[in-house]
Amino acid sequence: MRRKILVAALLSAMVLAAGTGRSDIDKCVCTAGCECKAAGKGHVPGEAELKAAKKQIPSLERAVERRREKYPWLSVPLLLSMGSRETWWGTVPGYKPKGFRLGRGDSGRGFGFLQIDIRYHTKFILSGKWMINRLYLDKAVEILAHDGYGTLDQFEDENQRIRAAVASYNAGGCVKKSDDLCGDVDGVTTGANYSRDVFELMCGRNDPEGNPEWEGYYRWYRENSDTERDAEVEALCKWAAENIDGASIPEG
Repeated sequence: MRRKILVAALLSAMVLAAGTGRSDIDKCVCTAGCECKAAGKGHVPGEAELKAAKKQIPSLERAVERRREKYPWLSVPLLLSMGSRETWWGTVPGYKPKGFRLGRGDSGRGFGFLQIDIRYHTKFILSGKWMINRLYLDKAVEILAHDGYGTLDQFEDENQRIRAAVASYNAGGCVKKSDDLCGDVDGVTTGANYSRDVFELMCGRNDPEGNPEWEGYYRWYRENSDTERDAEVEALCKWAAENIDGASIPEG
């Protein structure tokens, strides 16, 4: 493993050298970036995205298995939906090389399908560990669960805390201030709809007329794996359909 990390660190340095060319990595802090934004609309996963996502299922299952005892709400459909929101699993315009697990987006600042940001996780990226899929997924889960959920105990409702953790994967510490700033955890996220979009991607989305638009990664995952029904995911989706303003999640 140590040899793999050393090789990955060298390759990572080469990837960085071919990227933005910046030698000074900014240590961004949550200050003026906490402005409220107008809500946007999410996308519907296409064939190319679903093909790429399917290849990641075994690795995601192992990543969830390693942490679910501590975080029972953690699930493969949730991570699938976050990868969909972040990069359409490597197929979104602007992600390069398209479909490549070690690609980059967000003007070169986001690394991999789940867009771990070098500005906030500099040491991890520069170490080359991000190029090893197991370590990469473990880090993404750590950002979501430990750095996000673990620091958001001001949200007394468990489901709202999970939603806030999802939003914090995008907006970091700004989410702690979001209720005061915007009255909603998504108000400080990209598109002002990050967690709402992730929940719609996981649970399903209706069009404005109430017709099914996307079945949801939860159902898609069950159709493309041997997994059984997940009570935790279903309970979270039911809560989201009833409590996330603006969400178009089918009930039931």
